Amino acid sequence: MKSNRKTMSHTQSVMLFIIMTVGLHVLGMKIYGMIAHTDLISDYITYGSKILGVILVTEMILFARLTPMKCNWSALKASKEELKRSLPVCIAISLLIIAALIVFRLYMNAKNPVYREIPYFGLYLNVHTRWLYPLSIVFQEFFIKAFVQDNIGITLCGYGQMDFPDALKKHTNVNTRQAIITAWITAVFFFILHMQYPLFYMTGALLLCLVTGVLYERNRNIWGAVLVHFAIGFMPRCLGVLQILEGYPLN
Repeated sequence: MKSNRKTMSHTQSVMLFIIMTVGLHVLGMKIYGMIAHTDLISDYITYGSKILGVILVTEMILFARLTPMKCNWSALKASKEELKRSLPVCIAISLLIIAALIVFRLYMNAKNPVYREIPYFGLYLNVHTRWLYPLSIVFQEFFIKAFVQDNIGITLCGYGQMDFPDALKKHTNVNTRQAIITAWITAVFFFILHMQYPLFYMTGALLLCLVTGVLYERNRNIWGAVLVHFAIGFMPRCLGVLQILEGYPLN
C-alpha cells in the first residue's frame, strides 16, 4: 500500500478513478444486455443503480485506502453559521423546483386530459425501492462532493502533492472561477454516471450537480445539496411529472 501511494500521484489517481468508474459502468450495462439478450437498458435502471452503488462504495474505499485520494468527512458536519448561510438558499431553490413541477403538471393536464388520471401526489415507495431514496441521496452527495469533487478540485488547483487536510484547506480558499470549473467537471462526471437514463434525466442530473456543486464550494457541507437533490430527484414522480416525461399511456 505504501509503495502504491508513492508511485501514483494524486492527479493520476483521480484520472484512474474516473476512467475505471465509467468503464465499469459501461461494462455492467453490456453484461446485463448479454444476460437479458436485449440492447434495451430500461430494466437495467432498476438493477443498475444498485450494482453501480456497490461499485462506487468499493472504489471509494479502495482509492481512499490505496491512493492519495481521500474522503472529506468534515462535509458531514456543519456549524450553525454554515447552515444559516446554506439552508435558506437551498430551501428557496427546492421550493422553486417544486413550484416549476406543479406548473408543468397543470400545463400538461390542460393540454391532454388523460394526464389527469395520474394522482396529483403519491409517494410510490414500491417503485425502484424509493423508500431507500433519502439514504441514497446522502450517500450520493457525500460521494460526489466530499470524495469526487474535492479530489478533482485539489488536482486542478495544483495541491495534489500536499497532505489531504492541507490540500483541502488550500482548495477551500480558491477563487470563484476555479470553484466553478471544479463543479462543472464533477457535474459532467455525474451526468455520465446516469447514462442508463433518458437524456432529460441525465440533463437534470447535470444541472443538479452543477448547482449543488457551486453551493458546496461555498459552504463545504452536503446538507443543502441533499435537500435540493431530494426536491429534484424524489418529487417529480410524487407529482406525476416523471410519469408524463416517461410516456404515460394515452390509450
